[in-house]
Amino acid sequence: MLTPDKIIETFVKVDNFCKEFEVDIANHQLDAGNYKVRDRKASLADSEIITILVTFHSGHFTNLKHFYLAHICMCYKDCFPGMARTLKG
Repeated sequence: MLTPDKIIETFVKVDNFCKEFEVDIANHQLDAGNYKVRDRKASLADSEIITILVTFHSGHFTNLKHFYLAHICMCYKDCFPGMARTLKG
């Protein structure tokens, strides 16, 4: 069963992984050269998006859109602070 505690537990593990992975990516990233690099911030962090996907795949859900709109946005929006900006615009 999906609970806020389970979401937080999953988020902590995913966030720790993302922090280590970002360091590795920065060390192995190629130079952009003369290309324009977009540096737009997403409303949800990478670790939040991955947490949503991991909880979707670890449950009995079959439709990601329904899971996101009916469960995450309605029941667990307090667990994802950036989601308020996503739902408004």
